Amino acid sequence: MCAEALTALLNNAEQSGLITPAPIGRGPISVNHLFFADDSLLFCQSNPQELATMLDILTVYGRASAQVLNKEKSSIFFSKNTNQGVRDQVLKQAGVNSCSNFERYLGLLALVGRRKIAEFHNLVDRTWARVTNWKAKFLSAAGKEVLLKAVL
Repeated sequence: MCAEALTALLNNAEQSGLITPAPIGRGPISVNHLFFADDSLLFCQSNPQELATMLDILTVYGRASAQVLNKEKSSIFFSKNTNQGVRDQVLKQAGVNSCSNFERYLGLLALVGRRKIAEFHNLVDRTWARVTNWKAKFLSAAGKEVLLKAVL
């Protein structure tokens, strides 16, 4: 329920033009946040105004939910196009460290280039190895079919 409140605050800020969401691919889809269990990814432009808005939202959320940002476990990832002066100003304002290499999140690639098949080949191999191991040890023919359909 608390995450719903944070989602509403972030969406209201986006609709008001206070934060700019990150586009996904070349289509019209964009996101201002992603939540998974106790991890959160928040997206906005690298400028002091949007960061101030984001920090205000987190302060309001913290007061209401008693959940506060742990700055020691938090980091900011910048686009390669962000100039160094802006990076320094934003990091000073936020009071967190910069993350220069954001390759994986929850075991998956965070940034995927044009070579999607090559990028996800490792994931396919790991999944296939697990399925092969399971089917040999535990599953009946019907169980194998259900597992295969679920994986596909």
